[in-house]
Amino acid sequence: MISSKQIKDDLNEEQQQAVMTVDSPVLVLAGAGSGKTRVLTYRVAYLISQGISPFNILAVTFTNKAAGEMKSRIKEMIGKKADNIWIGTFHSICMRILRRDSGRIGYDSSFVIYDVKDKLTLVKQIMKYNNIDEKLYKPRDILYEIEKAKTANILPADYDMFRDTQINPFFRTAHSVYQEYQKELQEKNAMDFNDILINGLRILDENPDICDHYANKFEYIHIDEYQDTNEVQYRIIRLLGKKHKNICAVGDEDQAIYGWRGADIRNILNFEKDYPNAVIIKLEKNYRSTGMILRAASEMIKNNTTSKGKVLKSLKCEGEKIRCYHARDAFQEAIFIAEEIKKLREICGYEYSQMAIFYRVNWVSRVFETVFKQYGIPHKIVGGFRFYERKEIKEVLAYLRLAVNTQDDVSLLRIINVPRRAIGKTSLDKLSLASRNLGISIYEYIRDHSD
Repeated sequence: MISSKQIKDDLNEEQQQAVMTVDSPVLVLAGAGSGKTRVLTYRVAYLISQGISPFNILAVTFTNKAAGEMKSRIKEMIGKKADNIWIGTFHSICMRILRRDSGRIGYDSSFVIYDVKDKLTLVKQIMKYNNIDEKLYKPRDILYEIEKAKTANILPADYDMFRDTQINPFFRTAHSVYQEYQKELQEKNAMDFNDILINGLRILDENPDICDHYANKFEYIHIDEYQDTNEVQYRIIRLLGKKHKNICAVGDEDQAIYGWRGADIRNILNFEKDYPNAVIIKLEKNYRSTGMILRAASEMIKNNTTSKGKVLKSLKCEGEKIRCYHARDAFQEAIFIAEEIKKLREICGYEYSQMAIFYRVNWVSRVFETVFKQYGIPHKIVGGFRFYERKEIKEVLAYLRLAVNTQDDVSLLRIINVPRRAIGKTSLDKLSLASRNLGISIYEYIRDHSD
């Protein structure tokens, strides 16, 4: 169990304040490299040391990896009690709520989750049934528009307030597909990734008894990367924290880069308005970067009108000056980096294993591979398909999903020819149309007409 002495020995003054300020709303403005994950883990461990049950603590992170790391660290500090803390992403937290209470919104608890390919398949089916020309309106564009609406918590019934469907034919088409898309998902007992949040909010919003249950349960709520929350996530937290209001939001308004994905920076900027008695704590000591890097970063954001005035201070040395290189194209960039790698190895004595290259988009890796082969530079591309995105894994999962949910036409169409059964596209189209006309799933149609 963690002690006050350990907290004072391991944390700086601001971190200690963030950990030990527990009976009020807290906004921790954590600059890059300031130890925010450390603060969150120590804070949860401190709460348990003060007699708070782990069942009454919620910690929401931005990624599954961050959730796993936090749980691992907390477990090292407090042992198996950590298993009883709800730690996860917004999606994983909502999934736990949905698996228990999805019947309140018309879903069976065995509902399946559609990935990107599943969603696109469904959109294409809907467009085909409604004679919508894929050359005029690309299915990917329609799906992207649906996802933008969902991210903004705009359901089909409210879409007219989101887009001008009277004037713009694309929005009008997207609206009609969106309406049928949601209807099909419900009929197939399926949700997409956005639905997990939207339906999680629906359950809390439309069922006061369920909302009160969780609001009573979660006495202390922690949210990491608060600047990246969207409207749905914001409303979920407001509902879960409505009773105790012991909400600890950790974030950095200067690192709000996910607006394109629905993140609303106003959530962190308005925290003090939402919780007037909030304590504001700034973590400004940086343990990661040199002074030179921090000054350069500060210069880049000094004119941000949304900044709350953090001044990061490096605890490292001044460091080397930053060099910038403006390449004409991706190949020139790769050649420049290859030359730099050669210099670092031949002149400075660095090993290849001591060097890494970060890039923003995956297609760039192909250029680096081409150039590095020419220069004889050994390299390893880190990444590729995730385990659950591999073709063979998706196919096994489709079989399992169909086994528990025979309404799932998308999964059936994915595996109906795996292994090959010589069922052609024409036959599949006829099966789809016939089942649709009868208002049943393809699986049910095949079962009832197997003769």
